[in-house]
Amino acid sequence: MNRKDEKLMVASTLGGIFRTKDRGKSWETSSQGLPNLNMGKLYLDDNNPDVVYVAPAYINVPGGIQKSSDGGKTWTAKNKGLDAPEAMWIAGDPANPATLFTIIWSNGIYRSTNNGEDWEKVSAGLPGLNGYCVVRGD
Repeated sequence: MNRKDEKLMVASTLGGIFRTKDRGKSWETSSQGLPNLNMGKLYLDDNNPDVVYVAPAYINVPGGIQKSSDGGKTWTAKNKGLDAPEAMWIAGDPANPATLFTIIWSNGIYRSTNNGEDWEKVSAGLPGLNGYCVVRGD
């Protein structure tokens, strides 16, 4: 939930992305333009309620990271610099909304410092390439 406007968005691995503007009384689809409906991970920008990032729910699902700048009405792929467009998770830095992190299964952790426009691998020195989540903290 975005704390500034109290909109709620939910990712569904079975039917795409849905949003509500009335705290769950009614729902509308926000999946138009997505390359597939198996998007399972969301990151909402706390500083801009219209900016939403999604990542696939499973490995080997096409599309990679998708970004909406209009609250889920339209989507754009943001995969430049990712070795494979199979991002499994996405998280951001609440203190710096332009910084995002994602994991590519069997390929490592990546960071973007420009709102997902470009990604760089940052997992050098870690003991393995597989991961299951990105955790943000202070």
